[in-house]
Amino acid sequence: MKYFSIIIPIYNAEKYLKTSLDSILNQSFTDYELILVNDGSTDDSEKICKEYTKKDNRVILITTQNQGSGPARNEGIKKASGKFCYFPDGDDLLVDNALQNIYEETKKHDADLYVFAYYLARRNGTKKLKQEREPIFVTGNKARKEYDKYMRVGKTYIQGAPWNKVFKTENIKNNNIKYPSLKRNQDEVFIVRYMNTVKDIKFSNKTIYVYFVNDTLAEWNKFPKNYLDIRTEVYKEFYKNVVPWNEKNYNTKYNINFTFVDNVLKCFEYMFSPKWEMDKKSKKEYIKESIERTEVKESVKFVLKNKKEIREYLRKECNIQTYKINLILYKTKLMKKCKINRLYNISKLMIQLRKAYNKLKYGGK
Repeated sequence: MKYFSIIIPIYNAEKYLKTSLDSILNQSFTDYELILVNDGSTDDSEKICKEYTKKDNRVILITTQNQGSGPARNEGIKKASGKFCYFPDGDDLLVDNALQNIYEETKKHDADLYVFAYYLARRNGTKKLKQEREPIFVTGNKARKEYDKYMRVGKTYIQGAPWNKVFKTENIKNNNIKYPSLKRNQDEVFIVRYMNTVKDIKFSNKTIYVYFVNDTLAEWNKFPKNYLDIRTEVYKEFYKNVVPWNEKNYNTKYNINFTFVDNVLKCFEYMFSPKWEMDKKSKKEYIKESIERTEVKESVKFVLKNKKEIREYLRKECNIQTYKINLILYKTKLMKKCKINRLYNISKLMIQLRKAYNKLKYGGK
């Protein structure tokens, strides 16, 4: 048995794939298998993967039809023989000695989930920002009962991507935990499902990963036209799994509903991506159809009913600036009142503001 099963879903990643794979194969810690799942790539990704299987016998290649990164990771899990599973992406980097750092943490602390620090970076090297984690040990029961503390970005943030986390393989396989067949945000659902099995969690401030931030247009292009369908499924999955952990924890409900409404509003911005191929009339129809959805109506109603408590919680506990909260609450009111034209104009303006913000924070274009 290997110590780590490193599973990477790969789809048309030829541009950065070699650099990413080299960052793994050059690690000082060597007791791992590297499972590459070529998810129906149409570029030279499969060719590159085959080259690496010849270079190093730790590299295993699985080729599937294009299904998305979630099902691709599931295929990798079936093959995994390591004690722990780790899920990096094929266009980012592991820092030097990342696996050694992970190994040391797993030897010091017996946990079912390990959460590490990482870097946000631009490929042009203009800025690299460390996303720190508080070095603490938490029981799974405590985390589930107080899950609001682990749902917002911060030093105890669990939700989000899997590439700064390490999972016990036996937990995944024994409980038949799978990534859903969603084109985006399948990671969030997997982590929530996995959290049902966790006895203990170890956070570490050791940095293991470099995540490269896309420019605004590239980021938007990652979101498919049915992204609201995806966010709705995530919203329902959270209510199914997270809320029963502690029905009295209203902060968790505030998180779930506020996040869902915020993502609905972001969809109104994503529709300006050229990939969505929507004219002005279609965009306005999309806004109208979105706010008429049952789940959206329910969540909007919940947020507005509890807006005072949500504002205070996000401001005091999550350190979100008041103007950001108020802006989202204002747009939520517009959704309630079906103010289509105003939502359209605000969404269009937000594009320019986000571009300016990303340039200021990360540098580059």
